[in-house]
Amino acid sequence: MDGSTGGFYSGPLAATEAAWARPRHPGHPVFQASASALIRESLSARRAAPTHDELEKAHRAAVRSSAEEV
Repeated sequence: MDGSTGGFYSGPLAATEAAWARPRHPGHPVFQASASALIRESLSARRAAPTHDELEKAHRAAVRSSAEEV
């Protein structure tokens, strides 16, 4: 089928395999969840947005927890 379509399916394969929608490093899903919680909390409580330090702390904790799982 790919040959009859002039490489329609295999043509973009290299670009598709090299692409990513979000970081793939260990700990990112955990960080994404905790960062989202911080942001949701600040929006619902109408308080200041999380600071860089708060988000960095959440990131370090997520990376540390994923390293402990390995």
